[in-house]
Amino acid sequence: MGNSNWQLSLLLFPFLCQVAPHLSDWFW
Repeated sequence: MGNSNWQLSLLLFPFLCQVAPHLSDWFW
């Protein structure tokens, strides 16, 4: 269960890296 959570976070990490600048554009 922790292993699948680790894989999920690993998949989401590059997504967050791409989305983070857009989120800062929305909030600032």
